[in-house]
Amino acid sequence: MPTRIGLCAGRHEIKANDGELITDFIYGKIDPESIHDYKDHASVAYKHLTDSKAVDVELYITGLTSLTLAFVIAAKEYGNLKNLTFMHYDRDSGQYVPQSALALCE
Repeated sequence: MPTRIGLCAGRHEIKANDGELITDFIYGKIDPESIHDYKDHASVAYKHLTDSKAVDVELYITGLTSLTLAFVIAAKEYGNLKNLTFMHYDRDSGQYVPQSALALCE
């Protein structure tokens, strides 16, 4: 079973397709004054990955492209992921659609 992580807390409730509530998030509420602190965002994501010792991650994307990219940078630096899947919400179906990011794990 993959480690399920939401990108950013507080944007909206996230439930996986099987109904599991996602309660673990990389980022808390982002201060608008620090939205462009990309280095810090990558450090936060890296720390989250190392603390969790994750090897298989489903990342539930909540918007904020800069945070998604900071996570990508951190995941590549972390180097221990065997599988990474981005989960994107589809408004029409009400489900999350997976996007493999396995290439980042190689």
